[in-house]
Amino acid sequence: MDSFETDTSQSVPDSLPDFASKQMVAPEIPYFETEPELEPLPILEMEKPQKHLVAGPIFVRTDKYSQILSNLDNMAAKVLESPETIYMLKNLKKNADIEHSNYIKLLEDIQRKLIYIDNVLFESMRE
Repeated sequence: MDSFETDTSQSVPDSLPDFASKQMVAPEIPYFETEPELEPLPILEMEKPQKHLVAGPIFVRTDKYSQILSNLDNMAAKVLESPETIYMLKNLKKNADIEHSNYIKLLEDIQRKLIYIDNVLFESMRE
């Protein structure tokens, strides 16, 4: 165990070295683009419905009436659920953005460490 000793005199630097002036050409690292912000959609104006004057009783079949009531109940339930759904979608997007930024930071850290290792390993070859 005594034959293996680590060199603690060197540590990983906080910033990347400037290799632009050196003869070494590093491979191209892909740039992660963020999606551009979308322009808000225009609000379409709807035509106002014309009032129909009915001069007499309106007859609706009972099966259609129960279907209309059922559909109205479903729409009311969806309207009540919508704020919760919007909140969940916003949370999901926020979590995805956090994960994406953590991933980018991790990739930059790996890149910095790889450049440091490359610099240490091939330092004798450059001189």
